[in-house]
Amino acid sequence: MINEKPMDQRVYRHSSSPPQNIKKPPLKEPCRCPSEFTPKITLEGTCQCNCFDKNQNCIRIRRGKGFFSFTDRICIQKNRCAMPNCEFGEYISLSGKCPEKRDTFNAMSDYRSNLKHRLRS
Repeated sequence: MINEKPMDQRVYRHSSSPPQNIKKPPLKEPCRCPSEFTPKITLEGTCQCNCFDKNQNCIRIRRGKGFFSFTDRICIQKNRCAMPNCEFGEYISLSGKCPEKRDTFNAMSDYRSNLKHRLRS
């Protein structure tokens, strides 16, 4: 006669915990955005700060028509919040706002006039 225990009484020596030489990846900070913006994590794992279509205050700030609050500016400056997605260029930390459409146009025309000036010299 074979000495076999019923299935429910067998002792399994398999460990369900991972081997100890495998390190867990460091925890990422949560995706955080300025107060009017909505956080979204892309498929690549990057944090983006966007506006909902109905959030008019966010859209106004994104278009450079308004300023970020002091709290939001500090959050961005200390890299606690991700940079907002501005409509007409990158967030301007010195002024605490997104560039307006005319700011982008003026920067392009200034670049062209400086380029012409350099070519003449």
